[in-house]
Amino acid sequence: MFSLHSIKRHLFSARCPLILLLIFAAISIAFGAKHLFTPFDAIHISAYAFMALLAGAWFTLKTLRKDTSFLSSRSILILLGLSFVLNIVYNLYLWTDPWKLPLILATTLGMLAATWALMRSWALIVWAPFFLLELMQTCMYIQYGTTINSLVVAATLEASPEEISAYSGWGNILSFTGLLIVTAAVCYGLHRCMRTFPKMQLLRTGLASLGIMALWGLSIPMERQSQDYYWPGSEFYNLANAYIEAVETNEDTINQVKSLPDPTEQPSRCDTILPNQGIILVVHIGESVRADRLSLNGYHRITTPYLNTAPGLINFPRTISVAPDTCQAQISILTNGRRGLRDTDPCMQPTTGSILNIIAKHNFDIYSFFGNKVAQKLKYDRVVRLLTQVSKQSYNSPAYPMSGLPDIKRTIDENGSNNLVLFINNEGTHTPFCYFDEQHAPFQPAFTSFENPEANAEGINNAYDNTVYYLDDYIRQIVGYMGNRPFVYLYISDHGEFLGHDGIWGRGGLGNSTLRYHDTTGCIVPFFLITSPSFEKLHPHYAKALDGLRSNTEKTIGQEHIFHTLLGLFGIATPYYDPTLDLTRPNASPYTGDMPECLKKQQNTASTEPKERQQAAIGTPKPHA
Repeated sequence: MFSLHSIKRHLFSARCPLILLLIFAAISIAFGAKHLFTPFDAIHISAYAFMALLAGAWFTLKTLRKDTSFLSSRSILILLGLSFVLNIVYNLYLWTDPWKLPLILATTLGMLAATWALMRSWALIVWAPFFLLELMQTCMYIQYGTTINSLVVAATLEASPEEISAYSGWGNILSFTGLLIVTAAVCYGLHRCMRTFPKMQLLRTGLASLGIMALWGLSIPMERQSQDYYWPGSEFYNLANAYIEAVETNEDTINQVKSLPDPTEQPSRCDTILPNQGIILVVHIGESVRADRLSLNGYHRITTPYLNTAPGLINFPRTISVAPDTCQAQISILTNGRRGLRDTDPCMQPTTGSILNIIAKHNFDIYSFFGNKVAQKLKYDRVVRLLTQVSKQSYNSPAYPMSGLPDIKRTIDENGSNNLVLFINNEGTHTPFCYFDEQHAPFQPAFTSFENPEANAEGINNAYDNTVYYLDDYIRQIVGYMGNRPFVYLYISDHGEFLGHDGIWGRGGLGNSTLRYHDTTGCIVPFFLITSPSFEKLHPHYAKALDGLRSNTEKTIGQEHIFHTLLGLFGIATPYYDPTLDLTRPNASPYTGDMPECLKKQQNTASTEPKERQQAAIGTPKPHA
């Protein structure tokens, strides 16, 4: 029989670490072989042989009691226990694949020992925020199905106070307080435990553990490798990479717009627009509107009562947005760029600046109307300011979008005969879905908090539908301000939103989803034009152009069409014009990029794409007869 003394003696003997190593190796080999599709090669055999030699040498030295380079067996067991506890508390991916446990423990022990040996208690400066972020990731994953990725970081950097408040309910505040308490308790316990270990022995043990981790990693075939096996090292990398990628994307987007040449540097001609005709062009880029949430497009709720019966409306229900990012969408809409920032095909990237510059050159005054986010001096502000810098005057309404209507009405009234472009971009249906009249909201109950969305799905979706209803009334009022003047109101959203669609809550969830943006229905956005009878009668070219638009409404199109369609609508000739992307021409080419499967099926069964791409020379839109 074993006494308590004998159990403790065996447990903390020199043999115990060797036995644990062999058990972990056996687990790794057993579970690895189960998933192995290729035979072991020389690298795998060499790795295990070297690991066995290392363990044997360690055991021999410990037996001869001549090894003082490493921590004692008892100390190593304590570190292994600490590593295991830290993984249980903080590692979201620990149990997704049991055979990764040996690698994770070796990595955690090694990094913990090495950083504490080098920094002592100052190591908590590194570990404390890391532990807190990992717990936050766990809560994010439970609530929203996402972790910290570049999309989440980018959205956080650009967040307005309203967006922050949407995630700051009492439940999340209490949860965050609990996370702080847990992290503080763990860091205190870690400090009390780690300060007792000798510095150099801790360092050697940590490096040896990292070496064992590397050797074990070599034994895993390349097709089975995963970053999750090397937590927390891989997680430090992922968090840093998410921040770097978000910042680099922001800066690259800004630099891309800055580098674009002014399109007015190239010659252009327009024979249809005369000064003081009183024409109004509204270019309204909406925020986070899904095409399938407009009753105009068949949604079961009446969210767009005005648009449903609006005279002169031309609707394109199958429009693909370029990216789940406002700035990239604005670039695609206002320039001749066709795809997102990271598309590797140079032909898909913009080669000229904003179309507003070209239109301003041909007898139009530009006025811009923004919402709250434009005042933040971040990426969004810098990009949209560059794209609208030709504006004669810009307005900012820091409150609800309706608060900016008096500025729009005054601008229209004060410029009775001038040709105007009203560029509008405000929050509208953006998170936190609070921009509506709560006293007269048609869909109740409405929750503007994005806390625990699965449990509050009905209220959040009601709030979103209310913002669409509010948007419909916003458009109705602006159309009313223009009265009998010749006008074109062009509306298109920057990107869609995810309210449980495709299993995702919020666009940040795309960073952790196996789905790409263009695999989801969230990339389908509303695009329509409203025209007045007086505009259609103003010039024969306009009537013919509008007929061309009506003939293309069944096609799947993209934001890439807007630039060339506006040029074609007003008959502006410029070298940047591409007639194949001009929707005022009946033979315009449809969108050919990535799209959801539902649209692919529709395009295959009812496509109107010509068999051969139109060969018209790029640069000169011929006025319609």
